[in-house]
This record gives sequence, C-alpha cells and structure tokens, in this order.
Amino acid sequence: MTTTPWQTEERRIYLRDIYFLIFIVILSIGLAELFLVGEDAEPVDRILSYLMVFVPLGAINLLAHYYYRNRRIRATGTLRTSLRYRLSLAFMVVAIIPSIPIFLISSNVAEHLVGAFFEVDVRDAIDRSQKIIRETHIAESHPEYKDSIKKIDRVGVSLDNREQWKERIPARIRMGLGLIFLFMICASLVGAVWLASSISTPIVTIAAATREVTDGRLDTRIEMEAEGELGILIDSFNQMTVELQSLRTRLLHSQRVAAWQEVAKRLAHEIKNPLTPIQLSADRMVRRLERPEKGDLQQIVSSGARTIREQVQILKTMVEEFADFARMPEPRPVLQSLDTIAGEIGALYQSVPGVKMEIRLAGNLPDIELDKNMVVGMINNLVKNAIEAIAAKPDEPGRIVLSTALHTQAGRKFVMLRVEDSGPGIDEGMRDRVFEPYYSTKGEHGSGLGLALVERTVLDHNARITVSRSALGGAEFRILFPIPMEGRKS
Repeated sequence: MTTTPWQTEERRIYLRDIYFLIFIVILSIGLAELFLVGEDAEPVDRILSYLMVFVPLGAINLLAHYYYRNRRIRATGTLRTSLRYRLSLAFMVVAIIPSIPIFLISSNVAEHLVGAFFEVDVRDAIDRSQKIIRETHIAESHPEYKDSIKKIDRVGVSLDNREQWKERIPARIRMGLGLIFLFMICASLVGAVWLASSISTPIVTIAAATREVTDGRLDTRIEMEAEGELGILIDSFNQMTVELQSLRTRLLHSQRVAAWQEVAKRLAHEIKNPLTPIQLSADRMVRRLERPEKGDLQQIVSSGARTIREQVQILKTMVEEFADFARMPEPRPVLQSLDTIAGEIGALYQSVPGVKMEIRLAGNLPDIELDKNMVVGMINNLVKNAIEAIAAKPDEPGRIVLSTALHTQAGRKFVMLRVEDSGPGIDEGMRDRVFEPYYSTKGEHGSGLGLALVERTVLDHNARITVSRSALGGAEFRILFPIPMEGRKS
C-alpha cells in the first residue's frame, strides 16, 4: 500500500509524541524524588509518588497536544488526527485515575489484615502448653515428652522472628500490588494508543480520500482493512467512487455532445450574418455586369468587393477563434508562483488610458502547478473584459484590481486569483451563462469565446471559478487553485 504524505507526517508526529512521553516520565520521577519521596521510602511508595505526578502531567501533555493540533489543522487545512489525543486522555481519566484510590484501599486493607494476624498473642498459649506438659507427670525421659517440648521450642523460635515477618509481608504484598497496578497502567496506555490509532487512522484516511475526490480524482480507492462500522464505511466509499466515476463518464459524454450541438448551432447562426451581405453584394455586382449600360459599374464592383472582403475577414476571424477553442493544447503544469505570473501581466496594463490598474500580490503564496501560457491567456482575457466593461461607463474613472491571496474554504487551502473592475457588472440572471461558448454580453462586439476559454483553462488546472458583484461596483471573477498536499505548511 502506498504511503500518503499525511501518513508519513503522522508517523513523524508519533515519534515526537513518544519523545514527549519519555520526557514526561523522567520529569515525573525527578519531581517526585524532589518533593514527595523521602529517603526511607519503600519502593511501592516511590511508584505511587511517581504516578501521582505523572498522571496530571501526562493529562496536561495530552490536552496541550490536542488543542495545538486542532489549531494547526484550522490554520493550515492539513490532514492530521487529533482524535487519538482525546481518546488517550479519556482512557487515562477512565482507567487510571479511578484505579489509584482502588490501589490505595487494597494496599491498606492487605496491610491491616496482615497486621491483625500478627497482633494475635500466642506466646501465652505456648507457655501454658509447656506448663500442662510438665504437670502431666510424664517423665522427662519419655519420648512423647521430648517430642512435645521440641515442637513447642520450634514454635517459640518462629515467634522470635514474628516481628521481622510482620514488617516484611505487608511490604511485599504492597510491592506486588504496586507492580500489578503499574503493569495495568502501562497496558491501559498502550491499549488506549492502539485503540485510538485504530479508530483515528481510518477516519483521517477517509477524509484524505474524500479530499482527493473533491479534487476530481474519482479513481481514488481506500486500500485499508477495518472492522465494524469503519469497514462498512470504507467499502461504501469505494463503491461510491466507482459509481461516481461511471456517472461522470456518462455525464461528460452527454455534456460534450450537448456543448458541441450548442456550439454548432451558434456558429451556424454567426456565419449566416456575414453571408447575407456577401450574397447581396455579389448579386448586385452580377446584375450590373449583365446590364453595364446603367453605368457606375466600377463603383458598384469596388463597393461590393470591399464588402465581401470585410465579411470574409469576419468569417476568417470567427473560424480561427473557433479552431483555437476546439484545439486548445493539453496543459503542461509545473510548480511555479502565481504571484510572479500575475505581477508580469498586471504590469503590462499599468499604462492603459482611462484605467487605474491596481496589483495586490500576497507575496507568501506556495508554488502551485500551472501552465504559464494558459494562465497568461486566462488573465489577459479577464483583464481585457474588465477594460471593455469600464469603457461602457466613459463618464467615470475606471479601476481594475488584480490580486492574489491564500484562501481557506471548508478546511482546505487554495491560492486565489481575483480580477475586479468598476464597470457596470453582470446581471445575476446572466452569470450562469457567461462561460457558454458564443454567449456574449457585448452584443455584436464580442465573440463569446473569451470566458469560455477562461473556464477551459480553469478546469484544466482542476480549479474553480465564480463570478459575482465586485466591491468596486462591477464584476468580480474569483479563481481558486488547489494547493498540493506536499506544498502545505504544517
């Protein structure tokens, strides 16, 4: 399975978290030894002291990482998981903190039970046993007498060591309980991290896959095994992308056929316009050639030829534009700065009469994959449209703003290109049609292919374009270029 950039970064963060955990353990031991543990403290007391410091410090560490990670996700839009911090913290609160008083209670109960056992006074019973044996008048040389005395003496020797055992047994019991408790805590932490990872990794993998689908890569599949609902979700996602890919293929075919039908219809309509004056001029010339006696032959032929030449030039221009639109080259994007391209194009229009050109570049944009020739043509089209729109309001000073910026939308980062003008704007009802081939808001002065070419370039770069009302009063075209995952600052 191919490792994605976010998974590589996630492994690096795992290592960082382990280093933090080791540091917290060392810090907890140091603080406990400095403030809580005395010189004569038992090992179990040391373990408990270490845990009393580690639990709050570990919880604070998890909380800090959780809030820091969420802030970075919001700030950068990168795919990361903060769920495991929350799950690990929940396990620490649910499993570890309640177990501390249980450990203290069980340790104290064990100590009291052992203490109560050793508090029973059996010395008096032994002395009375010896007295009874002597009063039975059994001869001291009798075997039973000797055996009884030896047994009682052995019990007495054991009782002499009683005080030592009274101290050792509770300590060993508490030590055993402490080690069991420490093992349970370690097992709980490992289990929490494993469970959190098993839940968060599929979730973030699905999020990464949905982002790829949003970018247009419908062949995305999740090659991951998961149990329960997450497994069903992964299977459903893979099935969804298969269906989407099939639907897009059929939709693109339908749209392509409909688009070319519309283009052919509009082109035929546009060609009819110059054909009419051509035919009329030719007919007039033929009629005058058939009846030269009416005179003015040279003037009529000259006028007709000029009209035919002008209309043929219109046809030629129209056919060339159509050919350019039909055979746009495949994009060849390379990583480069949109600021550089926008700055170069904006500088060319600084001296246009009657137009104040403002260039506002972000300056901190990451490089993105662009075909420079196509993007230059796109910006030229948008700026020329803005200049022509401003010309429709000759009584007012014209302004055009060409700007770039970082833009966040739905948790994703984009590089935004914006072209605004102070012209009359585009009516809201017409905004959905401005990108249609041969649809123009300029009447006979527009070919209707400029914005169609702009949209073609936008789609070839897997970008998005919207048109709206500008704060300057005219139209605003906004293009969002996706930032590659590797190019995001984490």
